[in-house]
Amino acid sequence: MHDVYDRAEEFVPERWLADDFKPSRGEFIAFGGGAHRCLGHVMATTELTVMLATLLQRGSYALEDRSVKAVGLTSMKPKGGVRIRLTV
Repeated sequence: MHDVYDRAEEFVPERWLADDFKPSRGEFIAFGGGAHRCLGHVMATTELTVMLATLLQRGSYALEDRSVKAVGLTSMKPKGGVRIRLTV
């Protein structure tokens, strides 16, 4: 770990604020990757899928702002995102 971060054994959150900090590929993936991947990643993904399906099935939705403007040509997307009010 010392070859990746200076003072790796200490809690130093400022290390990620540096302009020259470049995370390695896959470093911020929630469950990691490769041989050290989280053992519970399949269960967690399944739980999230069930939760999302339940919200979509039981919830009611309304657009916060009806003036949505699309951008892009081949893959259209809403400019600035879309805010949706979810009531469960």
